Amino acid sequence: MHGKRLPNLGKATIDIRKLRDYVLNPNHPEGRHKARVFLAALGLMATDADWLAAAILKNLPDACVGRVSKLPPYLKYMTLGQLIRQECHPLHVSPVMIEPAFKLSRVSGAPVSDAELITDLKRVAQSLNSSTVSQKMYGKVGAYDYSTVIRRFGSWNEGLRLAGLAISNEIDISDDRLFDNLLVLWQYRGRQPRRSELSSPPSTISQTPYNRRFGSWTASLEAFVNFANGTGTEPPTVQSGEEATRRTTGRDPSLRLRWHVLQRDRFTCCACGASPALTLGVELHVDHIVPWSKGGETVLENLQTLCSVCNLGKSNVHPG
Repeated sequence: MHGKRLPNLGKATIDIRKLRDYVLNPNHPEGRHKARVFLAALGLMATDADWLAAAILKNLPDACVGRVSKLPPYLKYMTLGQLIRQECHPLHVSPVMIEPAFKLSRVSGAPVSDAELITDLKRVAQSLNSSTVSQKMYGKVGAYDYSTVIRRFGSWNEGLRLAGLAISNEIDISDDRLFDNLLVLWQYRGRQPRRSELSSPPSTISQTPYNRRFGSWTASLEAFVNFANGTGTEPPTVQSGEEATRRTTGRDPSLRLRWHVLQRDRFTCCACGASPALTLGVELHVDHIVPWSKGGETVLENLQTLCSVCNLGKSNVHPG
């Protein structure tokens, strides 16, 4: 392509946020269309924003363009694509570079295995950076018709379950499950979860059921906190024989009790001070101080917050 070199290349900068949150974000109301182009043509996702910025900056000195205002939209995409392909992504090889002379396409009407359907559901979820996939979205980017998934597994949600994905638009989810999912998120983040985080693991429930049940995200959080801060104890699990005569609580703490322990300990490991709010990847557990196997009861005074590392090191050892 003929033209002149881009001016002031030494001052060129790229806002990573615009690439990650807009151009490569399949959930952005406007950028999602661009995201589908980048995924289909170059195999790039939001997680590749840093690499994309570096590739563009590295190859700008070799780019020749005319006046940008005179370039039609398709030519702008072509220029960017040529820049990117000069710097081959280590994980995403451009299909234009490896297009074979002959390519086998799936024959219409050929049977699809369960494994192929499940694999494709996982692929679509990964490309969307989402913990679930709706029928509408799968119809746009899936390799098969969503009705095939429904016929094969009996329902769309069953297909999602088998793929290890969050249920999409499930009806009549109990308050216990809605609250438990919020506690899992709160415990995972070490802070109050944000609405956008419902679409990513470890959440298994999307925003819609919360809105349907409580009216809004804020109302959902208020209902959870009111429930979790309430009083009362859960009935003990059923024991038998001698165990039933000396136990007053069940082994596993209830949601309400776990919440009280985590709140008291400020979502921080009592042994090392680690918190997921400060260090990504820290996993918190609610653990017995006097082990259950040694007679410890499941009560607030005998429970503590430990990170997974300290909890594994503790095992069944306790002072005294």
